[in-house]
Amino acid sequence: MKRYLLIFIAFSTLMVSCKKEIEDPVEEIKKFGALRGVIQNEIGQPIEGALVEVENVSTLSNTSGEYSFSKLLAKEYSVSVSKEHYLTKVDKVTIIDNRTIELDLILSAGEPFLSISDSIIDINASKGSISISILSNADWSIKNSSSWLVCSVDRGNGNAILRIDYSANEEYSNRTDSIYFISGQIKRSLIINQSSRSYPIKLVKYEGLIGNREREIEDSVYLLFNKPVKIESIKSNWEGFISEIKYYQTDNNYGVMFSFPGAELGGNYPFTISVNDFDGGTFSENINIPFFKSKFDVNGYITDYLLINDEKEILISAFYPSRLIKYSIALDSVIQVYDLSKHIAPIKMSYNPYNSKIYIMGANPDTDYRGTIINRPDIYTFDLQTGQIIKAITIEPDEEDHPQYPAIFPSNIGFTKSGVGVVLLHSNGSSATRWKLIDCKNGDRIYKYPFYDSTIDKFTLFNTVHMNYDKTKLYLTQPNGSCDYGIFDASTQRISILRPTSTTRSYSLTPYRKSDRFYVRQLYDQFIIDLKGNLSQISYLDSRHAGNADFSYRENELNIVYICESHSFVNFPNGFYLIDYSTGKTLMSCDLIESLEKFSTTLDGELALAYKLNLGISSSFFVFETKYFHRTLK
Repeated sequence: MKRYLLIFIAFSTLMVSCKKEIEDPVEEIKKFGALRGVIQNEIGQPIEGALVEVENVSTLSNTSGEYSFSKLLAKEYSVSVSKEHYLTKVDKVTIIDNRTIELDLILSAGEPFLSISDSIIDINASKGSISISILSNADWSIKNSSSWLVCSVDRGNGNAILRIDYSANEEYSNRTDSIYFISGQIKRSLIINQSSRSYPIKLVKYEGLIGNREREIEDSVYLLFNKPVKIESIKSNWEGFISEIKYYQTDNNYGVMFSFPGAELGGNYPFTISVNDFDGGTFSENINIPFFKSKFDVNGYITDYLLINDEKEILISAFYPSRLIKYSIALDSVIQVYDLSKHIAPIKMSYNPYNSKIYIMGANPDTDYRGTIINRPDIYTFDLQTGQIIKAITIEPDEEDHPQYPAIFPSNIGFTKSGVGVVLLHSNGSSATRWKLIDCKNGDRIYKYPFYDSTIDKFTLFNTVHMNYDKTKLYLTQPNGSCDYGIFDASTQRISILRPTSTTRSYSLTPYRKSDRFYVRQLYDQFIIDLKGNLSQISYLDSRHAGNADFSYRENELNIVYICESHSFVNFPNGFYLIDYSTGKTLMSCDLIESLEKFSTTLDGELALAYKLNLGISSSFFVFETKYFHRTLK
């Protein structure tokens, strides 16, 4: 029994041992040898201090000329020996496992030199070979760690021709590598640059550059390709353009500029662009060149918009179908759509800084008429945080209203940060208009102005309302071209009248959103005015037709205003103007597409916004980069 137990234990031990050998692969055993020798001159005298190099290790010969390396991997090496005033010597040696190899070398007296025929060579993407001339009076070696360069020899003596073979570059990027020629302390390098394989031509950027009539600078187009190109042809496919296109190349032939006189800011123009590259590639494509940064097309009719969330997003109101659209400027895409089809067709929106809600005025939600006006006495609120939409107010007639045509339909609302504001009212069926105060702290209570006096009485009318820069006041305009401007102060809840010293017929007012000033657009005179009545210099545009304006807000441009005269009147041209009201001079002007509405700018001064009702049942929202308005002013 004991004998069987011993056999079992021995067998188990053997099995465990065999299993371990299978699981653990045998580690490769490195083999080493040694090298030694003597360095002498031509008459057999030992040379002390000779530098002996074997790959990345080196040593100096002693007073007897002896050198040694005690542990080198077993393989073939190039051994280089050099000493000042001697010619370098290079020889080969094979190290054998557990053996010491003897290699004695003799140095000849002389001053070594080494030169190569080139230091930088550019080659194409195909495989091939090049030749390099080596001039030397000594032995030399070549150090090459490249994966795509192969030298015909790795060492030599004296003058020689070296062939270097290179493989094809299959990548779409260039590559570079170096080969080193060494003779003792002398080292020469050869850099080889290989171009990438030929890749297709791509148009990576294109933009319309609006010109400047004030400086007689034509509109133009810029194209940028992914590689140098040669122009084959540029053809305009816009039927209104018959001039010859003049172009020139920029950016080391990557870019193309060409004139396109007659473009309009906000326009989009078709071209056929045909180019070739220097490798025989071709490119021909139909493209539309935009004279804007981006354009967002909407089904139905845009009616209003507000900048929200630190001006990073835009809330757009539209109907047919009725909805609110949250749009990201940076992403150039719609973030969310809020359905209003069960509530109201939104026509006008107003932001309330007291409760951070949007107040919406409009018409019946199923309306499909392009020219629909506000015909509902209801005001809805929209919560930006939750997306909740509720009916907040229904305006009721009072004793002063006409029994058949009461002025109970809200045209607009302006709020201050205290929650008190002004609501403008109109009648459907008559020309009657009224205005009242509104207090959102008391359930959006609407009530008559309590401070009538000789300046403001119940016959005083207002037709637009605007919030000032710090949300403590409201600016109001009066109808029928009146040049008396109302200033509502939330702290007193009173309205005062500001009348400028220059008056013709008032059309619109644009608040400056950084201080208490506003821009006044009158029939034949336009200016900036502060609340003390101080006027800037005056411009004298003919402003009899629809238009709007806003301030630049770019750094150091306190008095720069953009004026957008955009309408659909056939006999009167549309125009865009950049005016400096420090001097009253127009610095830039250009043509503009028709019917742009609510032109405004962002507070960082970088972007301008507007929308347009197109033919048919669609609208477009435009974003412009203001730097292009100033491009010709440098």
